[in-house]
Amino acid sequence: MDADRTLFENELRQILGDLATAVKVDVVAIIPAGESDPRDSHRGTRLPLGGGAQLYVGDEAAEPPANTEQRAAALERSVRSIRACARRWDISELPAVSIASAPMVAQDRLVGRIRTFLSALCGTQNVANCVVTLHEAIITSAEPLSMLQRERLPFILKRLDAETHRRQNSSHAELLGDDMLAQSFWFGAALIAFFDAPIPEDFLRHRIKLVIRELSAILPSLDDPPRDPARVQPIP
Repeated sequence: MDADRTLFENELRQILGDLATAVKVDVVAIIPAGESDPRDSHRGTRLPLGGGAQLYVGDEAAEPPANTEQRAAALERSVRSIRACARRWDISELPAVSIASAPMVAQDRLVGRIRTFLSALCGTQNVANCVVTLHEAIITSAEPLSMLQRERLPFILKRLDAETHRRQNSSHAELLGDDMLAQSFWFGAALIAFFDAPIPEDFLRHRIKLVIRELSAILPSLDDPPRDPARVQPIP
């Protein structure tokens, strides 16, 4: 159950991170029902999430403010995505989760590199978005995931896992649908490309193979650094 809770909260952070990028603000947070808001002294937008919980979006922009209509649409998508996420994980009370600007740490830089590769992959004809997951948790995506894309991910990953176990001579698998191509790689990782029109399948497979090669070298560094002093002390 703890592992499920962690994956649930990671998905919420991804939704908040996508919102912060879309509306270009420094702070986005979920305020649980019944908890005091530490940002009472700050201006911001608050939207109901159900059950007394609220979505807080700071007004202090990290970049020039987004178009008003785009901001409203992004807020609505995020509220719906958070509610849908809670329903999928069967969570009745939303936890306190926030995204705040801070000096970029090593892990942020690694995730940024992954996003750069995914954005390049989206340059392939008709590819609309790409996302990388690890143990079913979303690492990052080229563009903010639509609510439909986010809701489809668990089913896609379940089918991909079943296909992986069905294969006898490979630990990885591919899943091709009418509007997506998914490939498993590394240890529990998957790359899913969504497209909105016919694609050059062989060319996309080739580009995914090149991206996966790069990501397989990055993903191990996302783990926590080893705590064994024998492994972290410099060699004499």
